[in-house]
Amino acid sequence: MEPLVTVLISSYNHAKYIAAGLESVLNQSYKNLQIIVVDDGSQDDTLDLLQSYEDERLTVLTAERNTAFRLYDTAKSKIQGKYIAELASDDRWTLDKVQKQVDFLENHGEIGLVFSWCEVLTPDLKEKDRLESVFNVQNKEMHEWFWELIVEGNKFNNPSVMFRTEVFQKYDGYRFQYRQLQDLELWLRMLPNENVYIMPEKLTYYTWHPKDNVGNMSADTMENMVRLDMEMSYILFDVFRNIDGAFFNRAFARELEGDMSLEKADIICKKFLILACFNSSVFQDAAILFYHECIREDGVLDTLEHKYGFSRADFWKYEGEKGSVHDMRAYRDLAVKWRESYYNCQR
Repeated sequence: MEPLVTVLISSYNHAKYIAAGLESVLNQSYKNLQIIVVDDGSQDDTLDLLQSYEDERLTVLTAERNTAFRLYDTAKSKIQGKYIAELASDDRWTLDKVQKQVDFLENHGEIGLVFSWCEVLTPDLKEKDRLESVFNVQNKEMHEWFWELIVEGNKFNNPSVMFRTEVFQKYDGYRFQYRQLQDLELWLRMLPNENVYIMPEKLTYYTWHPKDNVGNMSADTMENMVRLDMEMSYILFDVFRNIDGAFFNRAFARELEGDMSLEKADIICKKFLILACFNSSVFQDAAILFYHECIREDGVLDTLEHKYGFSRADFWKYEGEKGSVHDMRAYRDLAVKWRESYYNCQR
């Protein structure tokens, strides 16, 4: 018998889109589906539309008011499938998407989750080209993906993903304290330990809204951009704090210029210096948080100063400049100074 696939669909005030998305799931060539729609307190006609469908595979969970997707935890507890596929209510799939991804995972036991290329739906043709160049890419080693997602941003199209349920549950799925970046945060937690594959076929239609008139979390609004930066800083801190030293060395081998030491104090220092030397306030905020939380461990402060040439006084200056200087040239000067100091200590 074909393995059961659980499809999780999240929705909020998307009555304009939900029918197309849901029907692209109901009409899949692969029929053994458990479909759970999480409607998080929509105030439009979404719930009426969902309740008009009569299909025993479909379960609709709803709330009287928006819960910031706390209801999603209820959906996770109802998962029965061997595999889990994720879809947002304004996106949709080709009708053979589930079949192709199930076949792939059944034949590649070493892969924990699989994505696909996507067709971007938007009236903004420039943005369409940009996003398709981001998501429709060739496969890489996991440490290479990790570097790219850290430095360049997300490359995995969330509505195209299918997980092995055991992998999804191992990491407890998405963390919805993040509004903008819950998918990227999950990929970064998974990549050091799980193999990922992108199927080079457009099996997903991904909708991009140029203006935030439908509550799109990725829309280019000031509120979203500020929140994105704040979330990314904490994600960087948390990921760097927890990542295995050997995987970190492989991911940042180019920046570390041959320093593959696995000594605990060295790893902590190198993580801080990598964060501190990127020309981005997002990275610098993460570096400051990392220093306060991690450098205080026994022996690390001495290693940072005597082996890597970065003193406590240097950090105070770095922290003070970061808090008061808004000229990016000043940030670059700081980064160049400490990058040169770091590299000179390795030679």
